[in-house]
Amino acid sequence: MASKAGTGAGVTLKINTTGSTYVAVAQVKHCTAPSGKWSLDDVTNAASPAVGPGVVKEMAPSVLDYGEINVDGVWLYSDVGQQTLMTNFQAGTLTNFKLITMLMEGETTTPWEIDFAAYITDMPAPDISVDKALTFKAVLKINAVPTITPGI
Repeated sequence: MASKAGTGAGVTLKINTTGSTYVAVAQVKHCTAPSGKWSLDDVTNAASPAVGPGVVKEMAPSVLDYGEINVDGVWLYSDVGQQTLMTNFQAGTLTNFKLITMLMEGETTTPWEIDFAAYITDMPAPDISVDKALTFKAVLKINAVPTITPGI
């Protein structure tokens, strides 16, 4: 069987502006997907299973952290999406986002999508260099359970 793959070309990061309205953040070059991770609490006690002279260390999941999404792109402050990133960063606003791929190999009608709420924790200001295009970076710290819709 041949391998199937897709690229990041055409991926869209959308930011909620008002109500149910989302706009694309223009000129995104790179965007990571969230990677959740459980923190574990040591619950080892006198009744833990014995092994030789000791006991088995027992762990219990305690906190699920969905992590953060790193975004970087070409600065275009006239873009409503980039302006909304800055406005919501400055206000400390919990913001809804959508990360949507293009149709990938094997998908025919609906692309993969993840909807999430996040705080913008790093200011999306331009990185300025005289010999390079202006760029920006932003970090989106996920603050709720994301909804992942697989492509079909």
